[in-house]
Amino acid sequence: MIDTRITGSFKLTELRIRTRRALRQGLYRIGQGLERQVKADILVKPKSGRTYMIKTRSGRWRRHIASAPGETIANRTGAYRKSVGFKVHGQSKVEFGAGVHYAGFLENGTPRMEARPSLNNTIKARRRTMRSEIITELRKELT
Repeated sequence: MIDTRITGSFKLTELRIRTRRALRQGLYRIGQGLERQVKADILVKPKSGRTYMIKTRSGRWRRHIASAPGETIANRTGAYRKSVGFKVHGQSKVEFGAGVHYAGFLENGTPRMEARPSLNNTIKARRRTMRSEIITELRKELT
């Protein structure tokens, strides 16, 4: 239950408009926070998975440490990190995800690879702040 006190007098239609605006703005801030957090988590090092050598575009070899199962994925090419985004639909829904074709395989795993649930890890970590984003926007708009 969200407890917000309204100060001032508003007409009912104005109150409805302000509430919708606040909810939409709160959802937008939630999406921004989720996107920022998952991109930062992907870049955090060191990961605790397997270490192996990869060949770069210039032909040099470098060491890469992969992510372990259940951990946020390690950044290798940057395609996954760059494709993460969000959309706000109305006043009640934020669509958060990655646009690369293999994102589902990373999130859910495959028969040969355990899941690396980057998006789910971020949602779990930011659960408390999501609620406070909505409350903050409602207070700003209604006072």
